[in-house]
Amino acid sequence: MSLLRFLRNRAGIRESGKNASANLQSSINNLQCLIRDPLAVVPFVPPGVELKRDEQGLVHLRQCFPVMGLRKKLAEKFGFDYSRKVALDEHGTLYFSLVDGKRTLREIMDGMTAKLGRSRKEVEESVMLFTKKLMTMNMIALQVTPESQGGRPA
Repeated sequence: MSLLRFLRNRAGIRESGKNASANLQSSINNLQCLIRDPLAVVPFVPPGVELKRDEQGLVHLRQCFPVMGLRKKLAEKFGFDYSRKVALDEHGTLYFSLVDGKRTLREIMDGMTAKLGRSRKEVEESVMLFTKKLMTMNMIALQVTPESQGGRPA
């Protein structure tokens, strides 16, 4: 289950406005208690996000938004693209090459530390910030694992 879906289920996001926001914040606070090891979550690329590489091998992400009705007709007529695009640099491309839906954030950090030759703390801060940024843009999602909740590996 993705982290976003987990939060929505716990918060009962079917509500709108201030109640939904308050419930989501409450769920995030509760989630901090549930996830004891945030480095044990597994990042994955959600459906609807396309991944392309350019000539230099850098990754470009594209998320398409469904368009219907008049907007769809206007988009077709004028060639407007309802999508969000993100071009990653070398470090972002390295991060994304390690995201396979099986590796945890800890394993991704270990791989990046080995390849970049930087300190573990510096890589950990960068990976956490980059993961949060990609999550806010819905370019990546996190799967909560039993290990992240303090359980033992299966």
